[in-house]
Amino acid sequence: MKKIVIALVVPVVLLVGAVLVGPSFIDWNSYKGQIVAAIRDNTGRDASIDGNIAFSILPKPALSITGLRIANFEGAQTADMVRLQELRVRVSIGPLLERRIVVEQLELVEPVIAFEVAEDGKASWDIDIAAAAESGAGSAESGASETPFDISLADVRVNGGFLSFEDRRAGMSERVEQL
Repeated sequence: MKKIVIALVVPVVLLVGAVLVGPSFIDWNSYKGQIVAAIRDNTGRDASIDGNIAFSILPKPALSITGLRIANFEGAQTADMVRLQELRVRVSIGPLLERRIVVEQLELVEPVIAFEVAEDGKASWDIDIAAAAESGAGSAESGASETPFDISLADVRVNGGFLSFEDRRAGMSERVEQL
């Protein structure tokens, strides 16, 4: 009986250990292209990751991306609408089993956010997510929801950085530092 219990427990322990420790052995930087493509497909904006990507499961699932940039609209004075020294995201593991994403903490480290309104009225925050989703992967024809997860956000932190706003039509410019 003891041998049967050991024969059942050992594979389960090894499997759980592999799932928990395995992500630390993966080169997450090899997924930069896919992440950038997903941002482009869902926002219609170019993006780049100049730093590293890290993912861990213990003690809680966490993602860290350094050097993330999201482009501004074509013709904007500032090339990047968003530039982050680091993006940190931590989620709860339990709700994932129920197809829910509960973001416990979203942290923006040294963000540089540049909002602009061009002379023709085009604004940097005007992102046509519906059009971007239609041009990306997936189809609404199947009747399935475009977002298979229920997503909620608990805590947002901004460490340093600044936000600028420029309206070229109105000749107005504002800047908020040390967010």
